[in-house]
Amino acid sequence: MIHYQRPNSVVAYYQQVGRAGRALEHAYGVLLSGVEDDEISKFFIESAFPAPEEVDIVLSVLARMPNGASVPEMRNYLNLSDGKINQTLKLLSLESPAPVVKQGSKWFLTTAPLSDLFWQRVERLTNLRYAEHRQMQDYTHLPFGEHMAFLIRALDGDVNQISTPGLPPLPVSTNPLYIRQAVEFLRRSSIPIEPRKQ
Repeated sequence: MIHYQRPNSVVAYYQQVGRAGRALEHAYGVLLSGVEDDEISKFFIESAFPAPEEVDIVLSVLARMPNGASVPEMRNYLNLSDGKINQTLKLLSLESPAPVVKQGSKWFLTTAPLSDLFWQRVERLTNLRYAEHRQMQDYTHLPFGEHMAFLIRALDGDVNQISTPGLPPLPVSTNPLYIRQAVEFLRRSSIPIEPRKQ
């Protein structure tokens, strides 16, 4: 099992490893991880929820539109992408009571204020994602043979049922000839990319 980028949580990683290695008695798990993984994880964590100022501006625009507004209409008053506007509206509409509702293609402001519980949930979930991120960082720094126990322990499993790896560690270096051959192969490979039909 080879991961080119680090999964965002132990649960996701364990599910993927388990799915791939289910039929094998022994298998290597290789996780290629770098600093870009941290940047990618942080981007997704920080963009999972709208910022308070984004929520405020969306609600204030709807407050000025008693007949409701579609996302394209709101876009004229907001410096936000359609994706961010939709994300904000959908999350707000899931609240109970919801400060916004959708009728047809238009969104309307309701009389219900946005509860502070919304921001408490956002903070709790964001903190949870950062904890999962740190857990995966810890995983990548473990020595050979300790990875499965780490995963099982993180998932509240019984580590006493884990046997030592049945395969030797992979070498940390490789024949320079293989590297040159791989680079040459990649340089001469071309993959045509067909344009999308309009």
